Amino acid sequence: MTDEEKEEYADWLKIVKKNGRKIEDVPERFKTVELCAEAVKNFTYLLDDWDIEEEELNGYLNDYYFKNKLEPGEYEKLIKAVKEKKEGLGAFKYVPEEIKDAVHLELYEQRKLYSPEDYFPELPEHLKTAEMCLEEVKKNGGYKLEFVPEKFKTLELCIEAVKNSANHSAFEYVPESLREEVTRIVFGI
Repeated sequence: MTDEEKEEYADWLKIVKKNGRKIEDVPERFKTVELCAEAVKNFTYLLDDWDIEEEELNGYLNDYYFKNKLEPGEYEKLIKAVKEKKEGLGAFKYVPEEIKDAVHLELYEQRKLYSPEDYFPELPEHLKTAEMCLEEVKKNGGYKLEFVPEKFKTLELCIEAVKNSANHSAFEYVPESLREEVTRIVFGI
């Protein structure tokens, strides 16, 4: 890139950091993994534009609030996180096909390190690895088993998930072929 192009790229990066919806206007040559990831993170709508039922949203927020005993100031952060989860992925229609996987992985890594928002459920199955799935189940709770591709649902992973889930609720996502063994090991039956 020339100095002039670098400057123009930096301008576009600033623009999408403020408003991810502006990715629509970014010239294709500037749509890098970095820029597209920023656009996806900052691609939000007002609550009125959501196609989610308000009762469904309130139910999700209330469940999350009580499960994690959020402090009152944390509620606003949660609403922002829900907006990112619900609407942020809309920016993907403007991401060039050849870098979509890299953008997904970048968002997964960023949110894993810097954000309470969970990106694992949105991560396409073909990008998930056995190690990643086991780490998610161990660190973030057994409910993640729902988002683990069937080919990675090993006995070890399923046992870990059932042990790490509230009321052993992850058991419903254990493959039929492993249920008897998981029951014997986890529940001692």
